[in-house]
Amino acid sequence: MRMAAPGDNEHSPVPAIVAGPLAMSIDRLLSAWGAFALDRQKRLVERVAAACAAPAARSQHDSDKLARDALNTLVARWAAALGDRNGRLPAEALRAAFIAIDGARRWPDQFLATIPAEDFRRELYSALPRPLPAPAPLDMPEQPL
Repeated sequence: MRMAAPGDNEHSPVPAIVAGPLAMSIDRLLSAWGAFALDRQKRLVERVAAACAAPAARSQHDSDKLARDALNTLVARWAAALGDRNGRLPAEALRAAFIAIDGARRWPDQFLATIPAEDFRRELYSALPRPLPAPAPLDMPEQPL
């Protein structure tokens, strides 16, 4: 997906007036996942922009919201693909683990991958924040009402 350059509005799903601010918003959001190599960052920006091309083509838009919604959708799909037998992994936990394993540098091709590699999954799982143990049920002490 190619975003329109200024003055290049022909055949692009993202209008030129939206492309610049949208790319900056996406770039800012992706930086929270780590420092990707420039070529990988560019491909990720294009992928997220493609995910929000239809809403961006509408007359009313908010670049930050479009970028956030599109990235959240892609991360949710990724989380589902990475999910374990307990279900989908929370995006915040995935981000923490991805940063902990230096995923942007070591596993850039696995970020938002449709079918993540088993080695990557194993390393990511080992870095996931450990949840607190489930609370043990307690007896309710008798209380005067």
